[in-house]
Amino acid sequence: MAMPVYGTKPGTAFKTIYQEGVYMDEFITMMKNRMEVETQYLDQLGKLKDSWNPKWRESSVWSLISPILSHFEEEITRRNAFVDDLQARFATAPQSDPENDPYQLFEDLEQAYLACSQADRDVQTPSAESALKEWHSTFSVYRPSPFPEPG
Repeated sequence: MAMPVYGTKPGTAFKTIYQEGVYMDEFITMMKNRMEVETQYLDQLGKLKDSWNPKWRESSVWSLISPILSHFEEEITRRNAFVDDLQARFATAPQSDPENDPYQLFEDLEQAYLACSQADRDVQTPSAESALKEWHSTFSVYRPSPFPEPG
């Protein structure tokens, strides 16, 4: 739908801001899914850690396996910190209300805007201009008119 060159569609700026909010909601949803995946992975790592045999520390293989086990423990610590950080951020993040679509108000105005634009184009036609000039030339302050005095 072509828009007039002299104006913008009502709600255009608001729609842009609203769309950015939709993008943010999508991102937050994706990050919540990521946090769920991370939590599941942490559960699996915890089960793996619980399966470690305490007698390994006393065996001769300890020097070979301890770096790997330390790596697992560091990974669990790092991932727990990541999940904790995400949870703290989500607690303060604003959430949109999917029940209300504020942009709908501006979409309802589109028909009125199009009608106003058409009326504006109609007034700018040569016949409308000549009718206005004719009215102006016949205007008299002594003859009452429903229109205001041109000035």
